[in-house]
Amino acid sequence: MSGDDPAASVQHLASEDIPDAVAQAEAAIAGQNDHWLASVRADWQNHFGSFYSEALYFSFPG
Repeated sequence: MSGDDPAASVQHLASEDIPDAVAQAEAAIAGQNDHWLASVRADWQNHFGSFYSEALYFSFPG
């Protein structure tokens, strides 16, 4: 999430980021996205990191 509008960030995540990731994975499963699959295998945490970790980190005191 980024920017000053959390609602817009969530909307972007749900309407663009997640569907894009699903499309990439589906294409890889179908054998049509070997480049993406290779990059996931090389650095899966970059692809499947927490989308909300920064928001949670800064939401808790202390």
